[in-house]
Amino acid sequence: MWAPMLSSSAAAQGRAFVGVLRAVHGTAAQLIAPGKQLAADRRELLAFFPTLVEDVKADSLPVGIPSETEWIGKLQGYIVIADDLVDGAELRRGLPAWHTLPGVGLHAINDAFIIHMAMNKVLHRYFRTEPSYVRLFELLNETIFYAVISQNYECHNGFTGEGRFDAFDHAMHAAQARFKISHYSFYSPLAAAMHLAGLSDSGRHEALWRMAQDIGMLFTVQDDYSDCYEPESLSGKSRCDIRNGKCSWLVVEAKRRANDKQRALLKENYGVDDAEKVAAVMELYAELGVEEAAQDWMRSEYSRISEVIRRQRDLPPDALHYILDAIRQPLLRVEEPLP
Repeated sequence: MWAPMLSSSAAAQGRAFVGVLRAVHGTAAQLIAPGKQLAADRRELLAFFPTLVEDVKADSLPVGIPSETEWIGKLQGYIVIADDLVDGAELRRGLPAWHTLPGVGLHAINDAFIIHMAMNKVLHRYFRTEPSYVRLFELLNETIFYAVISQNYECHNGFTGEGRFDAFDHAMHAAQARFKISHYSFYSPLAAAMHLAGLSDSGRHEALWRMAQDIGMLFTVQDDYSDCYEPESLSGKSRCDIRNGKCSWLVVEAKRRANDKQRALLKENYGVDDAEKVAAVMELYAELGVEEAAQDWMRSEYSRISEVIRRQRDLPPDALHYILDAIRQPLLRVEEPLP
């Protein structure tokens, strides 16, 4: 009984930005065999990686792939469960966080391990004879490693009242995005596809990693923006970054723009779970033009990445543009349309 509940919840909580995830999945398919039908087992293997969180229904599985593979799409749930527990988050994209459900609590730690180990078991059971098995196994665990390192980075660099606020800067924020979102949401599934296609040369993978970092950074800033400026019904969050003292792009930019008095007020009110203090931070953001600055940065970065994609020759440009367009549509809801 517990496993189906955990599996279902993990999938639901990880299914944020499903259009983005489908775009990554489709791009991965193009990287394996552009214009060709993928072998059934290789199609299913893409679902091993953390951004691909759509449920796999038993009646839609290719012949020879058992229904156990529905576990595969839940790996992001593993990361999400642990992330919410560490952060003390009550909601995940508008749904109750797993650890807040009756009878769960700290049992969520073991539940996250269950999902992780299930992924390894399925990978070993069904794909150990693949030529790329070792590379895929290493990639799966490297992805988790990057995610937990990023979470550790966030934990120790969050505002604790002991001066961490003073260290917040754009370099710190970019490092968090690189270790977490860039790797598990964008690099990992596409790198897996390339390994399956026998494209394991370092040049292509380095090009993919550079592109994933750019796209992941844009995605992260949009998520920071969403946390502050989108209704909770859309973002599933209620200015959690301010309450939890996260090193978000918005607070870093506010620090950069603020004078000494404004910076002192920001430090006094940031990272406190109090409605009045959150409101004070939002007032400072308005004074400093942070919302408009974020919108301008996102527009500019979208244009820059589009040009980089157009000029590079290592990866299919149409496929990468597909991902980039999928990212901007659900997240960047600003009055002025993007180019």
